[in-house]
Amino acid sequence: MAVEMAVLLPVALAMVFVMLNVLSYLANCARFDPLAAEAVRIEAVSPNAGSYGTAARAKAAEKLLSQAFEGHGNVSISVKGSQAIATGGFSDQGVSDSQAVEFSFLPLHEVYTCTLSYRPWGFPQGLFGLELFEVRHQRRLVIDPYRPGVLF
Repeated sequence: MAVEMAVLLPVALAMVFVMLNVLSYLANCARFDPLAAEAVRIEAVSPNAGSYGTAARAKAAEKLLSQAFEGHGNVSISVKGSQAIATGGFSDQGVSDSQAVEFSFLPLHEVYTCTLSYRPWGFPQGLFGLELFEVRHQRRLVIDPYRPGVLF
């Protein structure tokens, strides 16, 4: 009986750590989705004075999200902003000359991709010869950067 317990105890502990990591990841994802939408809404629609570029607004939203997850050592946050173009693609993916539209009545939208990267805890760098990797969860938000109070 002692031999069976010596064989099964490490496997049972590994399963417990895996389940705790899965539950922690799901809890962080459930917390991240509404916070990402709120941070992009706050920082992208009505930014601070002097931060009117897409990259500056994405950095401000990233800072706000990072402050919300400050106590979590195994979580990292990144926010990337790009502008949607009239052809339906995104400016960071590239558009050929035949697809480019010089003038469009469609509004210019901005796309913010918020990424939560989760690194498992409780294990060394590898487990049973397998290297552990980080898991990513993305939330893509499209906004119209209309700023209330600004007249053209």
